[in-house]
Amino acid sequence: MAIPKWLAGFATEPLFFYRHVGKTPTHTATSKYCKVTTVKPDVEYLLGFEDLDEEMQKLGYPHAPDWDFDEPLLRVTRFNNRLLVQVEKYGGSGISRVKYFDKVLWDTVGGLLGVKVGAAKTIDIPAEAVPVAPAPTPIVKMGTGPFLFLGLLGAGLIYALVKKIKG
Repeated sequence: MAIPKWLAGFATEPLFFYRHVGKTPTHTATSKYCKVTTVKPDVEYLLGFEDLDEEMQKLGYPHAPDWDFDEPLLRVTRFNNRLLVQVEKYGGSGISRVKYFDKVLWDTVGGLLGVKVGAAKTIDIPAEAVPVAPAPTPIVKMGTGPFLFLGLLGAGLIYALVKKIKG
């Protein structure tokens, strides 16, 4: 499923890997570690991220992804060129950083205490990701351009026809 450009900028970084394998992966909204659910097309989406990672498991992390896509679960609602981002849930015991393009929205989300669950922020969509509205179709009003001539011609014909009928 293709997602809007403004939605593709979301990512999480599960932070607990670093102490185990020495690196932190980035799970983007377009990766297999994110499930995007459309609530209202081009307006509201649920982004469910997976905090566990197959590549980290290959490097020695002892757990595999559970593919429940709730570490974290974000609700994203677009209002023109702004977004309301809400942390709906964090289903795991780990913690993750939540980013939008190059901006950190929350440095730590989740953990055993559910840090930032319920939190919300309003952010701007970067200019390069703002949806472009289609150009409006020009409306030609009667009485302008060629329609003025056709209108006068039609009125003249009607006048001539009425005059001929009346005598």
